[in-house]
Amino acid sequence: MRGSKRVLIVDDEEGMRDMLRWYLGGSGFDIATASDGEEALAVVARGGVDLIVTDLTMPRLGGFKLLEALSRDEKRPAAIVITGFGTVEMAVSAMRRGASDFLLKPFDPQHLIARIKEILV
Repeated sequence: MRGSKRVLIVDDEEGMRDMLRWYLGGSGFDIATASDGEEALAVVARGGVDLIVTDLTMPRLGGFKLLEALSRDEKRPAAIVITGFGTVEMAVSAMRRGASDFLLKPFDPQHLIARIKEILV
């Protein structure tokens, strides 16, 4: 049995992926990364992902389409959406597609860590 929960970070910005890998990895999570939704679906298909932290705006397959694809799977991981350009309508749409939370960039990494821990309990 795995000791730590696995979090998949999905963002087309390498700097954001690296920053989140550093913060979340330092909090005891096992971290995987993907640069867009297509890569994320491949990682999820291999199994073992407990939660996804995803951006919305990405090339190839964005966050909304990723959430839609995951919603077809009964065993889908939980998801938190992060975005630099969010509206109330976008937040509602993300939640309807299965997101557990919606955070605007920039956000406090400690708040994200706390939300992940609450969701994964």
